[in-house]
This record gives sequence, structure tokens and C-alpha cells, in this order.
Amino acid sequence: MSRREWRCRNPGCAAPHGAVLGRLTGDGGLVLDSAVTSFRCYLDTRRAIVCCPTCGAEREFRGGAVVAGGQR
Repeated sequence: MSRREWRCRNPGCAAPHGAVLGRLTGDGGLVLDSAVTSFRCYLDTRRAIVCCPTCGAEREFRGGAVVAGGQR
């Protein structure tokens, strides 16, 4: 699994450089961070909307897989 962090892009997010929402995998997937408590998946369009646990902003992910329950 990749260690490339996928972060909140809201400029008003209180976390330095944006809260970590997950980590991108080498095969185009996303493993959600354990702090993420809210997300929606749309399987027909291969996208997910992930809510930042710090500021509540939403960020869209487009890819092949979303894995919830990841550990820090």
C-alpha cells in the first residue's frame, strides 16, 4: 500500500496542511483514515464523497476501490 496521503483541501481546515482523509494505493484505490466517520459511495460512477472529520468539508474521490476501517 502506498503512503501517499490524501488530505482535505479546504483552506479553512484547522488541521495543518489539511486533515488526512486516507492513503492512496498503488492500484488507484483509497484506504480511509480511521478518523473519517462520514462518507458516501456511488458504485455506479466509481466515486466517493468523503467528509473531513476536522472541518466537515467534502472531497470527492474517483477510483476503483474505497476501503473503510483503516488504521493510523
